[in-house]
Order: sequence, then C-alpha cells, then structure tokens
Amino acid sequence: MEVGQLKHRLIIQTVSRVQNSVGQLIETWTDSVTVWTKKEDGSGTEGERNDIVSNAQKSEFTIRYRTINATDYRLSFNSQIYDIEGVEEVEFKKVLKLKSIKRSSF
Repeated sequence: MEVGQLKHRLIIQTVSRVQNSVGQLIETWTDSVTVWTKKEDGSGTEGERNDIVSNAQKSEFTIRYRTINATDYRLSFNSQIYDIEGVEEVEFKKVLKLKSIKRSSF
C-alpha cells in the first residue's frame, strides 16, 4: 500500500460500558485515535418496515495495521458514524480493511 492512498482522516472510537443505579448498561463512546485512511464505498440498500424507510451504506476503510475488534470499536468519518462489521488483515501486520456500515441518522 502506497502512503499517498491514505489521504482521509478517520477517528476510531472505543466504547465504555457502565451500569447505572437501576442496573442498565450505559454505553459511552470516546475518540481513541485518529488515523489516515482510504475509503471505498460499497453497495447500498434501502428498505421499509412499519412505514419507516431506512437505508444502509456499506463502506470499506483501509488503514495501517493496529489491533481492532469489531465489537468494542466504531468509526467516525466526516461526522458520520460507521459500525464495524468485519476486520480483514490484507498484509500481515501492515494493512487492515475495516468493513463497515453507516448508521442511520434516526
């Protein structure tokens, strides 16, 4: 991977889970690190359920290698939130592809 391909900034956020006074788990997301990325948009889908139309945009972010698991991290790109669906190691301990889906705004 050439360095020049990683030309966008991506914020990787981590989750903290704490229990409130009535026993509910509260999730709080904080910025963990900002990295350089290459973004590729994939397919999008649109659906309707109970008279509510929703869409899903899949994207792939290519970054330099770091330890990431999909359940404890999410991505923030251009003020949009993306949930990580999968992590693929392209080159051993050099490059990762983060397969993600953009969260709907409601």
